[in-house]
Amino acid sequence: MNRDSEEELERKREASSVSDTSINEAKNNEKSDKQKKKKAKQKQNANKCGKNESETEDDIDVALERKRLNKKLEKLGESINVLNKKLEKSIMKVDGSVRIEIRELFT
Repeated sequence: MNRDSEEELERKREASSVSDTSINEAKNNEKSDKQKKKKAKQKQNANKCGKNESETEDDIDVALERKRLNKKLEKLGESINVLNKKLEKSIMKVDGSVRIEIRELFT
């Protein structure tokens, strides 16, 4: 019986040590997973910060270019309006048949 009880005690010790080991491994895995996630987030944040500076400069350049183009488009629109008014005045001076044909071309 002593031998049986000793074997049982030994089995229990092994089982508890195995469970302790597996518990410790699980904890270590959780810690390493958390650390990996944390490092990945830090890398992403670092990448975002690095990109933000260049993106900000690009955004400023794009905004300036957009403003410049908008001004040119406004001037072009004004010029087209002036041209349309001049054409309408000249159409009014021409007889009816030519006026109708010209209006059809523009519509």
